[in-house]
Amino acid sequence: MTQNEETPKTLWHYTTANTLADILRSQCLLATDFRDLNDAKEIVHAIEIIEGFDKLRRHGPTNAFIFSENVEAAYKSIVEDFKTRFAYGQVICFSSKPDDLTMWRGYGRVVSGVPSDSVAIGFDVSDLRRLCGEGIKVEESLESNILKNKMLGFSGPHEVNYRGGSGPEIMNKLIDAERNETSPFELHNELVRKLSHFAMTHKDSGFEAENEFRIFTNQTANSSNIRMDNCELIGPEYRLKFQLSPSQNAISQDLNSPLAIREIITGPGANHDKIKRFCEAYFFTLTPSPPTVIKSKVPFR
Repeated sequence: MTQNEETPKTLWHYTTANTLADILRSQCLLATDFRDLNDAKEIVHAIEIIEGFDKLRRHGPTNAFIFSENVEAAYKSIVEDFKTRFAYGQVICFSSKPDDLTMWRGYGRVVSGVPSDSVAIGFDVSDLRRLCGEGIKVEESLESNILKNKMLGFSGPHEVNYRGGSGPEIMNKLIDAERNETSPFELHNELVRKLSHFAMTHKDSGFEAENEFRIFTNQTANSSNIRMDNCELIGPEYRLKFQLSPSQNAISQDLNSPLAIREIITGPGANHDKIKRFCEAYFFTLTPSPPTVIKSKVPFR
């Protein structure tokens, strides 16, 4: 997507029918540690861009940029704090591309000649934003699950950028602060968070075909304020829960779609009729407006 394109109304989470069943049973999505994503340089890539940009500014051919010791010290403190505390967290990944063969292969486990149980779950973007507590102060939220999501630090969906860039102009903001007779160190928390947001929304250009959007948080299961009932143990990893209903068992309350799910596509080679029957049975007693279940149009076998 370009900056001029509108954010899509639906984002797709490619997975398997078994995982879909787990999502419906638990009424939540499970986040994944940033360090386990498919881009091996996920965080390193952003740090290299940021450090390379500011190194160029400090040591460019004109030697035109001169910084005070305070600004240099504040900058180093920000980058170090980012690396040690904010470069980690958990993420939920979506794609703006519906019924896409690349995504089916990569995340729905679609392989030629092998029976598939792949699905793509289409989530309503405005519902996801509400579930993140967008525009809602913690003390205003009376809906327990939205409060949980907000307290866990989830935000989004954020569009992923694949074109690099210069990163947040940390040094410029520190210089401006000093010129205005403000200590550069007073901007520490604000700029660390800007740096973190940049890192979490940038990927190597080799992954551009995914058209990725993310809901993410800088929290992990090891964060001091995380209770274990907000996590699910999957294999050797504690994964944070992102609640899909505003309150327990009220799957459509104040949402456009139940559990924020607008549509489900069954993947190439999947047992469409079986998955559709399961979804109809699940939503039958819970909502008068269940999501539609359609079959992939990709002629892959």
